[in-house]
Amino acid sequence: MQPLIGLESQRALREEELQGLISEIEGELEDARSEEIFHSFDTVGTAPFTLWRLRDNQLYRSLEENEAFKSVKQTVIDLYGVLLFGLLWFVWSGLRRDRARKGKTFAARVGLFRLGLASLVDVSVAFIVGSIVALAIGASGALVLAIGLDTFQFTDDVMGVSFALVFATIAVAYLLLRDVMHFRYRRSFGKILFEFRPIDTDGAPLGRGASVRRNWMTFIGIVLAMLVVLLSIGILSMFEDKMRFWNTREQLYLFLVIGFFESVLLLGLFEKLGGRWSRTTVVDTRSAESACIGATESTKPVPLPASS
Repeated sequence: MQPLIGLESQRALREEELQGLISEIEGELEDARSEEIFHSFDTVGTAPFTLWRLRDNQLYRSLEENEAFKSVKQTVIDLYGVLLFGLLWFVWSGLRRDRARKGKTFAARVGLFRLGLASLVDVSVAFIVGSIVALAIGASGALVLAIGLDTFQFTDDVMGVSFALVFATIAVAYLLLRDVMHFRYRRSFGKILFEFRPIDTDGAPLGRGASVRRNWMTFIGIVLAMLVVLLSIGILSMFEDKMRFWNTREQLYLFLVIGFFESVLLLGLFEKLGGRWSRTTVVDTRSAESACIGATESTKPVPLPASS
């Protein structure tokens, strides 16, 4: 009887020691796992340098497996440029309103970069509105044709024709006639956002002919901007081996930033050239020159102080 009690006590003692050893190992593993997550914010010595170290850590990789996180992340990426542009515009507009409340004056002259930003907004509006209308008309036409012929065989053809004709017509019409839209001061959406207005050099609002003469050069700017952006990307790609400290996404962001500034400057340049060609100009809507003209839609010339 005594030996059995001794064996049971030894077994219990060994089980206790084993349980303690298991707990100790689990604790060490947990510490090691925490330390791995902590150190994963730093790049591995053999890995290329990245400005986005957060996404290389263990916590982020586990988050990426979550479908909801993926959806939110993709939405933010898709709207990142628009959100950033909107935030910067909101700050700029707020500073101008604050300056106006303090009674400070505004120069009539509108800079090249500001002209380009407004033109870029107008190009975006033309693309979005033209695409939506073309899609709606194309889908409606394809549906009617499918019901009439009892087949969807011609759906792609109808959509293609719709985009080729409807999109081109709306986009071209908007870009050419954007400065005779019947908003306050007769101006485009881009000029509304960046607070300036087009006028004849004698102070009268623009007519259809003057708007077409002023804005036709925008199409040259669009084509040249596309060519210059593609050329810049090609040149930068030649130095890809020297840009290994950036990953693919960061190189894409670099190309987008360069393309944005090049496009804005080119569009602004051709907006300015179009103004000289059509003998028109633009003035800041908060300037004294704009106040002299007023907010009427009258085409009667109004004398202006000298402006750019």
